[in-house]
Amino acid sequence: MMNMMERILPDERQNNCEKDKIKMKNKNESIYTNHLLFRDMVAHSKIITAILLCLVIFASILVLTLPEEYSFVGMNNPVVGQEAPKTVYATMEFSVPDTVKEKAMRQEQLNALPLYYFRDDAANEKLKNGFQFFINEVGRRYKVDQNIAKEKVYDVLADHNEWQQKLVQQIRGLSAAQNRYLYQKFFASNENLNIYLQTVYPRLDSGLMNAEMRDKIDQSRNVSIVFDGVNEMAPKKAGEIFTPNILADILTGEALQYYGASGDFSAFRENLQRIFVYLLDQGNVVYSPEAALYNEQKQKQAEQEFNKKLI
Repeated sequence: MMNMMERILPDERQNNCEKDKIKMKNKNESIYTNHLLFRDMVAHSKIITAILLCLVIFASILVLTLPEEYSFVGMNNPVVGQEAPKTVYATMEFSVPDTVKEKAMRQEQLNALPLYYFRDDAANEKLKNGFQFFINEVGRRYKVDQNIAKEKVYDVLADHNEWQQKLVQQIRGLSAAQNRYLYQKFFASNENLNIYLQTVYPRLDSGLMNAEMRDKIDQSRNVSIVFDGVNEMAPKKAGEIFTPNILADILTGEALQYYGASGDFSAFRENLQRIFVYLLDQGNVVYSPEAALYNEQKQKQAEQEFNKKLI
């Protein structure tokens, strides 16, 4: 029985292989026949030929009329750092910093900052002491002229320094009537004296800049005076800051407002203004290394605030 089965199985396998070969041959012949039929139909069909021809013509026209901007830049192989041959418009939203505009805005903000100068408190105190010495000397002169003082104080100048001696000599250049007018108007009573000092001291405290320094600044530029090392005065135009000559002219005008002796008015005004200019000296405003550092810090602070607004 086993030998019979072994002889039958190989025969069946051979038959199956033959059948598969016949099926494959028939399938290939069918595909080839259909391909020949489609080729013959296309070759002999005018409609299909016309359609294919139209498609070819349309594609040719489309390529010829396509704008240059729509060329396929992406087909190239770009290299990092290489400049694009033409402008490419992106569809996504993006922003590019306007460095020129930002630089102009930053500079405009820096220009709007006031220039900071320091008030020299020691110099300011010296100016106030000078006015107090002036008041005392006018009072002494008045008392001598009125024979109230027994000693001739102007004959004894050894106790005064050089600056004080020059001031005393200028005061002695005033006539007795002019000196009497100043004493009675400003210094005869504590009330008058206080009123006078209240017109002088605040002007000194606000900052007195010598003319040479002020002329170097744009007169329309804002300037702020820093006092006590930390406190800032309200900014004002450089042209509005007092110089010794300007303040001397103001003080002279106020002093002679009610002077009635018109005959010697011009000489009195000239001498008194010379005294005030001498008292005011070089002012009390300086541009020290501390002031330079202060300005630099203010500029850095302004730049930091500007950069924060851009974020």
